[in-house]
Amino acid sequence: MTIRPRTLVLLASGMLLLLVIAGCGASRPSGRWVTSSDVLKTFRSGTILPHHTYYYTGSPVEPDAIIAIDNSFQLRTRVWSKVDITQKLLDRWMFWAKTDMSVLCPYKAGIILTPDGRQAGVWFSKFAFNTIRTPEPGVIEVYLPFAPDNTTCGRESYYDQR
Repeated sequence: MTIRPRTLVLLASGMLLLLVIAGCGASRPSGRWVTSSDVLKTFRSGTILPHHTYYYTGSPVEPDAIIAIDNSFQLRTRVWSKVDITQKLLDRWMFWAKTDMSVLCPYKAGIILTPDGRQAGVWFSKFAFNTIRTPEPGVIEVYLPFAPDNTTCGRESYYDQR
């Protein structure tokens, strides 16, 4: 019995399609990291959100990013450092952010959304891209924010790490 090349191609294409569909179905629910000018104003004004726990990445003096997670969620992380936020500390962080003269890579802020659209917290960073996961109800995973390499912020981050 001989298998025709066309049949072989159709069979291989079908198997590839099944693998892609199976891979998509196995992924965990993903949330979103959305920019918001209102949240940027909240951070810039030094407002501490009640019922939120604060975390940062990078230097404790001049963080790369700050998140405030609503206390109804538990952050599961290996990359974010928890901090007991004070007005003095938040004001110091905002001072450092204001003195950063990068016109092409400014600080942004926004909302952290769960897959079902609930607000899990807020963020402040130069990097406007992130991966948000909710592996189980009430638990959220916030990965490190990033900028694509082909953007000004991505190139700036690359040179800072060298």
